[in-house]
Amino acid sequence: MRRKDEEAGTLAFTGVEQVTSRAPGAQDGTLKIRFSPLSMAFLCFTVVSTAPSWAGSLSTALYSGGPTVMVLGFLVVALCSLCGAASLAEMVSIWPTAEGQIAWTENMAPASCASFLRYWVAWLSCTGWVALTMSATFICALGITAYAAACHPSYAPAQWQTALIFWALALCALVMNIYGLRALSALNTFTGIVSILVTFVIVVLLFARHEGDFNSASFVFTKLINETGYTSKGVVFIIGMVSGAYSIMGYDSIAHLCEELPNPALNAPRAMLGSILLSVPAGLLFILAFLFTVKDIDAVATQLFPILYVLEQATGSTAGAIVLTVALSSLTAGVASVATQATAGRVIWSFALDGGIPFSRWFTKISSTNHVPVRALIVVCVIEMLLVLIYIGNAPLFNSIIVLAISLLNLSYAVPTGLMLFRGRPSGQLPNAPFRLPRVLGIICNSVAMVYQIFISIMLFLPTYHPVTAGNMNYAVAIFGGAHIIGGIYWFCGGKKRVHAVHDAKLDCEGGDEASGSVHNLSAHA
Repeated sequence: MRRKDEEAGTLAFTGVEQVTSRAPGAQDGTLKIRFSPLSMAFLCFTVVSTAPSWAGSLSTALYSGGPTVMVLGFLVVALCSLCGAASLAEMVSIWPTAEGQIAWTENMAPASCASFLRYWVAWLSCTGWVALTMSATFICALGITAYAAACHPSYAPAQWQTALIFWALALCALVMNIYGLRALSALNTFTGIVSILVTFVIVVLLFARHEGDFNSASFVFTKLINETGYTSKGVVFIIGMVSGAYSIMGYDSIAHLCEELPNPALNAPRAMLGSILLSVPAGLLFILAFLFTVKDIDAVATQLFPILYVLEQATGSTAGAIVLTVALSSLTAGVASVATQATAGRVIWSFALDGGIPFSRWFTKISSTNHVPVRALIVVCVIEMLLVLIYIGNAPLFNSIIVLAISLLNLSYAVPTGLMLFRGRPSGQLPNAPFRLPRVLGIICNSVAMVYQIFISIMLFLPTYHPVTAGNMNYAVAIFGGAHIIGGIYWFCGGKKRVHAVHDAKLDCEGGDEASGSVHNLSAHA
């Protein structure tokens, strides 16, 4: 990725051989460097938010496999996600670009299908990030209604009230992204530190409160709870892995913001891997503390916000439980809604530069005052606010949209990871970069990551309960198909022509020809 040098005002490469991914003549303005390596790592940690994600999904996890799946399933997801993060970290070091997996796919794909694969991955990434943004905002909104219900037992939150709170939070995130982004770096660092500290406080509190009355190790590591209706333990284990998969998701956020990071070829991989290495131990500690001390699983699973009930029992104080839950969950989710919205806006902006969405030129404008893609951010916010209305009439359908984020993003990772495994690495033409995996380790990481990403993306379409009814249906596969139909219609009704035009214009700018069968764009600037 080439970007404007802020001081000289000229185009310069960021330290490694890379391809340009900007369309000639695009209104791509200037993205300012506003993150430090530490704040970027905490931004990714906040987006991933492993422990807070578990705090918000205890109900599903307890009845879909229970303790065994919560521990072992999480460890499987953690290992596979670490391989995935290492694979993406290597690619962001080679090609630091706000397009992330969109550009990486094109750079390694065969010339005959590079434009289409780029378009497909961009579509997956855009829709996935919008869905992930909705999930962070929704967890925060749901927590606020739960606090109100805890303080006033006679209050029964209505779904439309949660939707209104969601609207307010989405608008606050938009204002923060447009006018307060300068403070986001410090806010992410603060939130990440608070989240880590509060996780340890909660772990210590739970163990201290139940000293001498812990659940057995056999309960924690071998107890299988199946309330799904399925008879196959394998299916139950896979369904239970959804919570684990959701708790380590969105680590590509660093790639989409790397142009606002100094020396991204070196610092982006460090921040990406560092955030996962922070998230996994914090999540595992939280899970183990909960499982060793939980007594009434049915009572926990039926709560509006289970972690609030758990902490209320541990502290004996509603106020104390709310403070801890806000610090662990709501603060993190609120800041994550800002960070995910910022990421989604930049993904859409990058996609628009390729003509991948209707009215693309309108979306490519970068504010000369705030140096952010304001129009793309507004569109993300509007889509969020419209889609949450589904929650009022059909909660299962809305929940399926949130679950879909896991599938869409994992598939968007799997395509460039597979291309790296089967084309990039064997070619021997990968540009030099500060972060490179050793050959054998790279093959292992790419293989594990790709298999996991494809597998979990498909398995997430399974209904979570059997027999399937309108009330428990998993609509993710229908939404997935609908999104692809919309994307396909645009591709064949003008999008293909626009994307190919941008692709050809970039090749003309690079002045290179693609030899048949060569690894596309790997050495365009060697």
